[in-house]
Amino acid sequence: MAVVETNINYFDLSNDRVFYPGTAGYQRRKFDVKTMPIHDLRGKEDEFTLDKNGFVVMKGHWSEEDVVDEPEHIEGVVFPETIAAVKKLTGASHVLPFSHLVRRSLASTVRDQAEGKKDSDTVDAPGPTIFAHCDNSVAGARTVLENNSTPEELEKREKMRWAIMNVWRPLKRPVQREPLALLDAATTDREDFIGVMAMFPQKKDAAFGQAYKKGVGFETSQILYNPAHRWYYASGLRPDEALLFKQFDTKDSGVARQTPHTAFQSKEDTGPPRESMEVRCLVFWENENA
Repeated sequence: MAVVETNINYFDLSNDRVFYPGTAGYQRRKFDVKTMPIHDLRGKEDEFTLDKNGFVVMKGHWSEEDVVDEPEHIEGVVFPETIAAVKKLTGASHVLPFSHLVRRSLASTVRDQAEGKKDSDTVDAPGPTIFAHCDNSVAGARTVLENNSTPEELEKREKMRWAIMNVWRPLKRPVQREPLALLDAATTDREDFIGVMAMFPQKKDAAFGQAYKKGVGFETSQILYNPAHRWYYASGLRPDEALLFKQFDTKDSGVARQTPHTAFQSKEDTGPPRESMEVRCLVFWENENA
């Protein structure tokens, strides 16, 4: 299994426990930087599962290699295909995509946009997120559930097993630059996860704020360094493939519950900016109790 050495940006305990995605200040955060090996899982994809590791490689589920980032197309084409794929791989009874985000910029391009701006100013486009995190903590996942359920739905859903999962897809071409790395959930400890609030700038051009359409923010999990961590990526991930991974699962024993992840840069990077889409889904198993 090939290995790439790179820097992983872990949470620095001197940082505030609140941050503002989509702003210039977000691009200036400090990290606890550790050099880590990232293992290429190519040729061993079948050895990784959602229950054991918290992630899986999906293949052959998409009708197109690129998408039109317009609400009608996302809701009419992308979301239905995502629902079918996640149901097939998880056995879930109901899948609810609640947000998506398309990234077509280099991380350096977004950082350059932040130059000369105040910390509170927004930047126009989202680039790769290059620090170890889960989009939702346990508390933050609950906030997402509440923001996407009516009172009647919430009463039913909170009694069953539910999860939040991401489907991460390349667009147009295989990923050759700033790929996504996934941390094997089996190599994490609960003490590695630190709750940090993500508060969205409520402005029309706030890229990350538009990815979550309801609420003003929620708690994320930022990740502390642990030498036991084992990171993986799928080299040259193609547009007919995707990564499915957990942000949170109410099932708290016998399965992976959260999967930290980060984009990373290395000497292997080549070619144009990576183009990708992630679709975030609430996933429900009506035949399983919470």
